[in-house]
Amino acid sequence: MEQKRLMAGIEHSLTISNEFSPFNAVCVVKIEGHLDMEKLRKAFAALQRRHRQLRTRIVAEKGSYFFAYDNVGPVPVVSAERKSADDWIAVVEDELDRRMDITAGPLLRCFFLQSASEPGGESEIILMFNHAILDASSGLPLLREFLRACTEEQVDLGPEISEEGVLSARSLFPPKLSGFGFIRAAGAHLIRQMADEAGYRWRARGCRKPPMKDSVRNRILPMRLSKSLTDALIRATRRERITMNAILTAGLMLATKRHLYPLRDTPFRNITFADLRPYLGTPVSDSILGCYMGMCRFTIQMQDRPDFWKLAREVHDTIYKSNRRGERFLNSALSPGMMKMIIGTKAMRMGTTAISYAGPISMGEEKGPIRVRGLHAFTTNLTIGPEFSALARLFQGEIWLDCLYIDSDMDSQKAGQIAAEIRAILEEAVPPAGKG
Repeated sequence: MEQKRLMAGIEHSLTISNEFSPFNAVCVVKIEGHLDMEKLRKAFAALQRRHRQLRTRIVAEKGSYFFAYDNVGPVPVVSAERKSADDWIAVVEDELDRRMDITAGPLLRCFFLQSASEPGGESEIILMFNHAILDASSGLPLLREFLRACTEEQVDLGPEISEEGVLSARSLFPPKLSGFGFIRAAGAHLIRQMADEAGYRWRARGCRKPPMKDSVRNRILPMRLSKSLTDALIRATRRERITMNAILTAGLMLATKRHLYPLRDTPFRNITFADLRPYLGTPVSDSILGCYMGMCRFTIQMQDRPDFWKLAREVHDTIYKSNRRGERFLNSALSPGMMKMIIGTKAMRMGTTAISYAGPISMGEEKGPIRVRGLHAFTTNLTIGPEFSALARLFQGEIWLDCLYIDSDMDSQKAGQIAAEIRAILEEAVPPAGKG
């Protein structure tokens, strides 16, 4: 008999989002070295043996969603000719908008771009996941396992992770957020949310209303901050005692304000994401696939020319206070109801901006038959989603910002202007060596 497990919290809300419109997480691994389709298939087979969540599908029953295990096929792998260094961008945009058959599974597929004339040269491995089985914390260990499997003759990634997929984040909340404690905290949280909503609507009167079209296309804009600027930003986090997430959020919010909502003070809603794994009642290892994250959405009254460090401090303090109140857990648990309401009414966007900073990451040794030269990540935006967003990480000594927007909000020229503005704002805030 097929094993099933009820989806809850953020898993459930992500599945609701996917029912409304395709909602995928796409990772791009840019490599150099020889890799063929046979090795790819063997690597995925090894991953599926180890990870239960790669042998699952999603089924709907009586208004609920379940993970259903082991009755799935191998990971689909498609290859195509790589004709230029930027071919991967169009593939990613297609994959972000392409619906996955979650009822059949598995919840992962692969697109491999390689030049036939240069099989040992540069290529891109594009992995598309259903977000319900993957978060930023588990993504990196999985990619390391995958690359290891691609380079070993006899692939052995270790035994199956028996605890994977057994429990949702909701079932592992800390004791103070269980039972009556959860009800009390959720009630106070909903009161704060209603007050914030009323204040937001009042202050947003007469401001620009972003469109909400039925059909949109995701567009991506990858950018990198130079090592000198990255080093200056790292020093600033220590000097100002502000997180890198807060600094990047402030830069993204301010750039978006100047180009989409200029000349008038405007309330902005920003979405940021928090890792729940270390703070659960039973901490969850990063090696376990799953979505153990919470969302923080906050409102800030934005100006065109604020004091940057005052804005960054406000972002930092707002996120800190939200986390102290346990809102990352509460938002994770309550997200299915919120998503149903937003989709059902289509009366508002979830936010103006969104950003997630994964911190410093490494793919391991640069030696061997396959060398990683780049790493990108994107999550599908919806017509009800933010107008400009980014996934960020510190990689190879630089901050990589993978920006995302939808074509109903702006064209590539406007998106490029916002990205350039982010860079200019950060350079003005912390002039890198040789500037300022």
